[in-house]
Amino acid sequence: MTVYTQIDENVADEIVQKINHNNAIVDIFAQHELLKIGNRLFKDLSLIKENLRRIVMVNWNNENVLQRENVIRIPAYGGPGAPDDVLQRLAVLLDAEMTAADRPEDLRELCLRINMVMEAIAQ
Repeated sequence: MTVYTQIDENVADEIVQKINHNNAIVDIFAQHELLKIGNRLFKDLSLIKENLRRIVMVNWNNENVLQRENVIRIPAYGGPGAPDDVLQRLAVLLDAEMTAADRPEDLRELCLRINMVMEAIAQ
């Protein structure tokens, strides 16, 4: 997995440490790797140069992502010192899904499943 963030890379490192229990995250893309279209910045997962079926992004806002089906949505991260409950739930779900015998070949299915669980928890 790859973390693709508009925030400071140090904050991204903190998030990765909290959710990357099985070392599935292999790279972090930061602000300087965003695609500018007009006067808006977008996260373009095709820049990663991997099959989009194998890419998962954790993000709070789908509006700035070109490949929205690859996104696991979580609330915006509050930064250092913010409550970790959402990140802890996400870490548990990721660990379970990434080690499951029935893990889908297309990880966009995993995004859909985790999004449904995260939305149910939030209600």
